[in-house]
Amino acid sequence: MGRWRKPAYLALALVLAASIAAIWTWQQRRGLAEQMIGQALAERGIAPVSFTVSFIGLRSITLSGLVIGAPDAPDVEVDSLSVSYSLGELMSGRVRAIEVGEARGRVAFSEEGLSLGALDPLLKGESAGGPMQVPPVQIASANIVLDTPRGVVAVEGPLSILPDGDAFEVVTQGVLIREVNDAPRIASLHAAGKARVSPDVIDVEGRISTADGALAGVPLIGIEGNYDVAARQGFLRGEGSLSLERDGTTVASLAPALAPYYIDLTGTVSYRGEARFDGTAILASGEADMQNLALRQTAAGDGRMSGRVRFAVETGGSAVPLRLDLDGVRVEDMSRPARFAPVTIEGPVTMSKRRVEATFVARSAVPAIRGARLANIDGRFDFARGEADVSVSGNLALAPGKLELQTVLPVLKDRIMQTSGG
Repeated sequence: MGRWRKPAYLALALVLAASIAAIWTWQQRRGLAEQMIGQALAERGIAPVSFTVSFIGLRSITLSGLVIGAPDAPDVEVDSLSVSYSLGELMSGRVRAIEVGEARGRVAFSEEGLSLGALDPLLKGESAGGPMQVPPVQIASANIVLDTPRGVVAVEGPLSILPDGDAFEVVTQGVLIREVNDAPRIASLHAAGKARVSPDVIDVEGRISTADGALAGVPLIGIEGNYDVAARQGFLRGEGSLSLERDGTTVASLAPALAPYYIDLTGTVSYRGEARFDGTAILASGEADMQNLALRQTAAGDGRMSGRVRFAVETGGSAVPLRLDLDGVRVEDMSRPARFAPVTIEGPVTMSKRRVEATFVARSAVPAIRGARLANIDGRFDFARGEADVSVSGNLALAPGKLELQTVLPVLKDRIMQTSGG
């Protein structure tokens, strides 16, 4: 019996020592996990980082108070983050899924391209630890600030991040987009769709609608786009339609910056356009089809328009003002009796920060003389001074029964008849 008693005691001692070590390791698991996670992030160039392991089990771990970047101006802040994994996955840097509570972060678009701040090494995969595998991530409430050359925009709402090869997709069923500005130029928007983000290219597609007050949910536009990060070039295309109503969606409700101009516009407009990005320069162009678009309370009275308008504008670089080209736009007087018969207007309008200038040709839309040139119209409006001047010139050949003054000016009907001359 004495021969095996010592080995038995030794085995018992080893089991006891292993049990004590296991118990100690389990008790110290939070501290050990914090060291492992901090080391894994540091190997990938992500620093500084601070967090607390609030729970760790065999299949999940929860971090709280996660801060990445400078403490006084962090790039990412997360209140809680739960990671699910199987045994052995955490050691290799692979996990099954991540669930995030409230997250705040910043993304910058500049001449140097896209930047995620302290997370740039994770996106580019240039660190010693190699690119980190992005697992499926669910964010209950994200607040992302987009710092762009055209202003600062906040994106708020739930997001899903899904792995896609060497890239990842950001998907949302609906986020709020608003300007971070005391006097926003456009109203808040609601966006749903997805963006595929890789170190080289960003692709987006989605739908945008109104988000403010009782008018929330009015569809505005569907979009698709592509941006080459390295070349700083890309495009964004959109198409949609909108009905404007006095007691519904108005110009001021969509663009608060235009509220001081008291634009009373009703009717329907369909539109399509494209914006092209090249460095800090943006070239936007497109066209709009107006259907009985009524403009009221103007110095010239009330009028209604139908037809097509093309537009083009460039910002940054060799910036040019907004240019509109009217393509046979039908204009009708809404006064009763009408002061002038329906006409079609064609020609350009240019708009800068200081003034609007227009050069039009007016032709008759009356069936009997459709297309007859009625007048050349030149106009200017100075925003700062609130002053406008308009000049009209023409050459009409009047003949009884063919073209008379009351033909183009119905307000003269039964007052002046049998006119002739030039």
